[in-house]
Amino acid sequence: MAVLKMKLVNIVGLVSDFDRVINQYILDKEINLENAIEVLNNVRGLYPCISENSYQADKASFESFFDLIGAKRPEIDYAAKHYDEEDIQKMIKTISEKVSKSKEDIQKIDQTIQENSTLLESLEYVKDVNVPLGKLFSFQFMKFRFGKLPKVGYKTLETYLGDLEAFFIITHEERDYVWGMYFTPADSEEKVDALFSSLYFQRVRLSGQLVDTPAAEYAKITEAQQKLKQRRIEIELSVRNAISAEYPTICGMYQSILKKAFLEKLKGYCAHTKESFYVVGWMAEGEINKLKKQTEKEDNVMVVIEEPEDVINAKPPTKMRNWAIFKPFETLVRMYGLPAYNEVDPTAFLAVTYFLMFGIMFGDVGQGLVLVLAGLLFYKWKKVKLGAVASIIGVSSVCFGFVYGSFFGNEELLPFHLIKPMESINEMLMYSVVFGVVLILAAMVINIINGIKNHDKGKIFTGQNSIVGMIFYVTVLLIVMKMLTGTGLSASPVVIILFIAAPLIVILLQEPLAKLLAHYKDWRPKQPGMFLLESFFELFEVVLSFVTNTLSFLRVGAFAMNHAGMMMVVYLLGDMIGGGGSIPVLVIGNIFVMCMEGFIVAIQILRLEFYEMFSRFYSGDGIEFRSIKTKLND
Repeated sequence: MAVLKMKLVNIVGLVSDFDRVINQYILDKEINLENAIEVLNNVRGLYPCISENSYQADKASFESFFDLIGAKRPEIDYAAKHYDEEDIQKMIKTISEKVSKSKEDIQKIDQTIQENSTLLESLEYVKDVNVPLGKLFSFQFMKFRFGKLPKVGYKTLETYLGDLEAFFIITHEERDYVWGMYFTPADSEEKVDALFSSLYFQRVRLSGQLVDTPAAEYAKITEAQQKLKQRRIEIELSVRNAISAEYPTICGMYQSILKKAFLEKLKGYCAHTKESFYVVGWMAEGEINKLKKQTEKEDNVMVVIEEPEDVINAKPPTKMRNWAIFKPFETLVRMYGLPAYNEVDPTAFLAVTYFLMFGIMFGDVGQGLVLVLAGLLFYKWKKVKLGAVASIIGVSSVCFGFVYGSFFGNEELLPFHLIKPMESINEMLMYSVVFGVVLILAAMVINIINGIKNHDKGKIFTGQNSIVGMIFYVTVLLIVMKMLTGTGLSASPVVIILFIAAPLIVILLQEPLAKLLAHYKDWRPKQPGMFLLESFFELFEVVLSFVTNTLSFLRVGAFAMNHAGMMMVVYLLGDMIGGGGSIPVLVIGNIFVMCMEGFIVAIQILRLEFYEMFSRFYSGDGIEFRSIKTKLND
C-alpha cells in the first residue's frame, strides 16, 4: 500500500562483454532504463551507443514466410538461441529463391487462366454453332465477325440486310443485346464493318488457335482451367511444405532476430567509453540484491548504487504496490494522475472511502448482489478492470442494504434494519457531514505526511492543509458544534486569537514563511502590497473551500434518501398497475434505478474523492515505472 522504494543502478562492464552481461544479468530484471548520457553527464570521454537497427529487412523476410503458411508470428523469447548472421541469410536465400520461382510460375498460370477465362466468356454465346472454328478462320474470300449488338441496333440492321452484302446469324439473345456473327465478302469488309460499328456492334475477338467447334473448344478450355488451378494449388502447397519443414528453425531464427533488434534498441539508452559500457536505470531493492549477488564473482562488471535524493539528472519512477483487494482501484487513482515517487500512494485511502460512500449512497442487498455478479463477469470475461471495482463496491452495497433493510427496494422482506434513510433524514445528513469532516481531516494528515517525506516545511506548517490549517478547521468545527448542540468549544477571545486569527495569518503569509523555513535568502515578497492583496483573496477562497468541501458531503446522505425514494416510486407504480403487470414494472424499475442511479452515484463519489480530498494532498505528477521489456517493446 505504498510506492515501491527505488534506487539508481549504474552497471559498468567491458564493451566486449555487453551482449553477454545484458543477457545474463539484465534482461530478467525489473529495471526502468534512463538515458546514460543524460544521467552521467559528469563522466569524461563518454559517448552514446549509436546503433543502426539492421534487422528490419531480415525480420520482414521471416514475417512474409509466416504469412505464406498462415502461421502466427512468434513473440520475442529473451532466452532464444543465438543464430549466426550467415546461417540466417542462408535460410532467407534458400526459402526466398523457392518462393520467388513459385511466384513466377503462379504468375504465368494466373495469366493463362485469365486468358482462358476471356476465351470461355467469348465462347459462352457461340456454343450452339456446330461449325469448326478452324474452317471459319480459313476462309480466303469471306470474313466473319463475332460480338453483340443492342436490340435497337439489330432492328435497324434488319432494314439494311436486303441491300447489304452481308448476313447476320443470331447465336444468343439477352434482354438488351443480341449475340451473333456476321459474314461478308473480303472486298466489302471495310464498308460492312463501318455500318455495324455505327449500330454499336461490340466485337469480341476469338482466338485463331481455336479449330474445333465452339462447344468442343469450350470443353477443352474448361478442362485445361481445372488442371491449371490444380497445378497452382500444388505449387502453393509445395512452398508451404518447404517452409513448414523448416518451421522450428525459422521460428528460432526469427526470435533470434527479435532479440538482436531488442538489444540494439537497448543500446540507444546506454553509453560507452573506449573500453567500458554503462547501463543506468531504476530498480527496487529486491532486484538490486539479486543483481549484486549474481555479479559478485564478475571481475569486470561493477554495480554502483545511488539513493534517489543524491541523483540530480533523473527523477525516480513510481511503481505502486497494493494488496490485491485494493489493486483494482489503481485505475481510478490513475484518472487523477500517478503518485509522485515521494508521495503517499492514495489507492488504499480511495478504495476504503469509495467502498464506504458507495454503500451508504446505494445500499440495497439485491441490487448489490447484481452489481457483484455483473462486475465479476466483466472482469473475468472482458478483462475490464473497472469490473473488479464494481464487484467490490457491490459488496458494500449489500452490507449497507442490510443496514437499511432494503432488498431490491423492498424494506419489508428483511427481518431487521438499523436505520431507514427516509425516516431518519436529519440523522443521515448529520452523519454525512461528520463523515466528510473525518475524510477532510484525513486528507490533511496525508498532506502533512507528504510534507515530511519531501522535507517541505511549508506543507507541514504553513499551508491551508498543514498543521495550522487543521487547527483552524477543527476550532471552527468545535465552535459550530457548541452553537448547535451545546457541546464543544466556546468562541472566547483567546480561542479566536490563538486558534482562528493566528492560523489565518500564517496561511495568509504561507509563501514567505515557507521560504523562510526552507532558509531561502529572498523570502521577502518583492511587492508587499500586491502580495497581501492577492493573498487576502486567496485566503477568502481557502476559508470558503473549507465550508463548501464540508457541505459537499451532504450529498452522501442525500443520495441514500434519493435511492430509497426512487424505489418507493417503483413499488407505487407496481401497486397502481396491480396483478401480473406489477412484476414487469418492478423488474424494469429496478434495472432503471441500478443503471441510472448507480452510474450517477459512482461519478459523484469520484468527484468527492478528487475535488474534496485529493486536491488537498495529491499532486499526481509521477512518472510510471516501465520495465526494460515494456519500454523497448512499445
